[in-house]
Amino acid sequence: MVVIYTCPICGCEILEKEIKFIRKRTIWKCKGCQEIWENKEDLKKVESQTISLMQNGTDALILGKYQEALVYVNRIIEIDPEHADAWNLKGGVHKLLKEDQKAMECYDKVLNINPKRGDTWSNKGGIFAGWGEHKKALECYDKAIAIKSSEGRPDYVRWMIEYSKGKSYFKLKQFKEAIRCYDKALELNQNEKDVWKAKGNALKELNREKEAEECFKKFKELSERDVKL
Repeated sequence: MVVIYTCPICGCEILEKEIKFIRKRTIWKCKGCQEIWENKEDLKKVESQTISLMQNGTDALILGKYQEALVYVNRIIEIDPEHADAWNLKGGVHKLLKEDQKAMECYDKVLNINPKRGDTWSNKGGIFAGWGEHKKALECYDKAIAIKSSEGRPDYVRWMIEYSKGKSYFKLKQFKEAIRCYDKALELNQNEKDVWKAKGNALKELNREKEAEECFKKFKELSERDVKL
């Protein structure tokens, strides 16, 4: 059975294959909090059972077997209560089950373990937006964008957050700010039809009819292309 080592501070898994040799010393660098450990005894030893359970839980989620996914993630949490990925997956399952309060509790747990989880901040923002608490949603989206940008994450991750941020500004009737967010999203992904439509709606609210029509035209073109594909 493979053994993994978990950072005692943030719960990130540190695999043996990530061992680095610096000045002839073996060290383990945590991906989460960036802490460096020189003594294996200082790390938290966890059997690889959590890895297979995590995979089973993810597979069940993809197949729409949400209750089954919860069984797997709850088992991981029993083994390792500070397993951030398990709490994050559990939050996602509850969100799909429309159990937003339970999802929020899971995401709060993740961020207590590791506050640098950009995906979790984004997910939390989505829940606040669903509750109509758009100012709180914007705070979460800003944190997510800051983290994703510093990590150099792919554009397809960041455009979705900018799009979500724009939708919250739209709900707050801050249409100029919404357009700025939609423009940022489109800089990262020109082919997302819903962003063009959202930008068109925001421009229309500002009586910028000609610009709005151009956006709706682009939305229509991309929609027709999707049908052909």
